[in-house]
Amino acid sequence: MISQITIPPLEPFDLDKGLNIISTNSLSVFFSFSQGIKGKNEMMHFYDDDNNRMEKLESEILLVGDIAGKFNYDEWFKKQLLSAYIREFDDEQLAALHKIHAQLFSVLDKTALDSMLPISLNQEFDTKNLVSIFKPTVDVPEYENFYDEIQAIIDIAGALSDKRMLVLFHISEYCTNDQLEYLVSDIKRQELQVLCLERTDHLLRFGDERSYYVDEDFVQFS
Repeated sequence: MISQITIPPLEPFDLDKGLNIISTNSLSVFFSFSQGIKGKNEMMHFYDDDNNRMEKLESEILLVGDIAGKFNYDEWFKKQLLSAYIREFDDEQLAALHKIHAQLFSVLDKTALDSMLPISLNQEFDTKNLVSIFKPTVDVPEYENFYDEIQAIIDIAGALSDKRMLVLFHISEYCTNDQLEYLVSDIKRQELQVLCLERTDHLLRFGDERSYYVDEDFVQFS
């Protein structure tokens, strides 16, 4: 988990599970943070619970961005989907898959021998490769508004036990206060870590969630 973000000259931003908010009325501050989230700001660093600097951000952060954009859920979650799916197989189901794999290999191997083709097959059993034959995709629920889509992303990440920090922009523009309060409790319930970057002229506060505000003079409030 990402426990801290540093970006001089500001004080470190301590993060936790649940919803974390960094808001600003400065375009330059917002741009610096958004670039840093993408790994494009050399001044911005991320640290884990043991205070070790995190280098491979792509495995630690899922950048959703502005919810009004176009998204590829399979690109975001396919790896996590396969891992979560495979974890659900019990011993009986795994035994059945081993049997199917052996039968499939036998057919393919016999075809190669009968046709005298110079083909070498790997007989190693790999559950993930076997499941991938059926091209599993993320089942995205239908949504009628931006709030529903935010909720869908939270629900999918929670169902897959995604450990990455989800980063969203401007969610206060797309949700009512009641919806935001529900999101706060739901994010906690699903034990996710979410960071929201907001363009506002004041500190946003929801319950005891971590919230920071940086003004145009780089003065920091929390």
